[in-house]
Amino acid sequence: MTLRSRNEEFYQRSRTDELTGLLNREALREDFEQYFGKALCVMICDIDQFKFYNDTYGHIRGDEILSVVSRLFQKHFGYTGVYRYGGDEFLIISFMPHDGFQHYVETFQNQLCKQPFEAVQRHPTVSGGYTWGYCEGAVSLRTMFAQADQLLYKAKAAGRNRVFGEPFDMEKAEAGLHEMATWINKSS
Repeated sequence: MTLRSRNEEFYQRSRTDELTGLLNREALREDFEQYFGKALCVMICDIDQFKFYNDTYGHIRGDEILSVVSRLFQKHFGYTGVYRYGGDEFLIISFMPHDGFQHYVETFQNQLCKQPFEAVQRHPTVSGGYTWGYCEGAVSLRTMFAQADQLLYKAKAAGRNRVFGEPFDMEKAEAGLHEMATWINKSS
């Protein structure tokens, strides 16, 4: 019984980001196929100008901000499908209908504004992009990620501290990926 319990503990730790308590990329790889054949909302978001907080207040304060934002994501979107996608970037995959998801996004944003962040002169904000639609398989899920990421960049370009959403459109997302790859190749 103890061995089984320890194995389960190690398994959960391998799927969880130590700092935030959110699921990690390893968990996303393991969970990936569970999203196939279902209607989803997929959101990618990050903390606006997070480098400023680390550079100005130190990494300890930056870690505190990451922890607070992560706890809010867990509170509003649950523990399943909430991943730490990168440094200050988060991925949320939900089976919730679009209108319910939009409500949770708005509630999250409102709650973040009310969070007390001690000794921080500029209150942290989050920008994001999300899409909703039917996920046929691996290609459509990756394309949903790409479309959500494109919407994140639009939210940042529009002034940050906002989340943009639109229905999933495979052709539009693929065109955006092609456009981004062209831009990256030209800037290299």
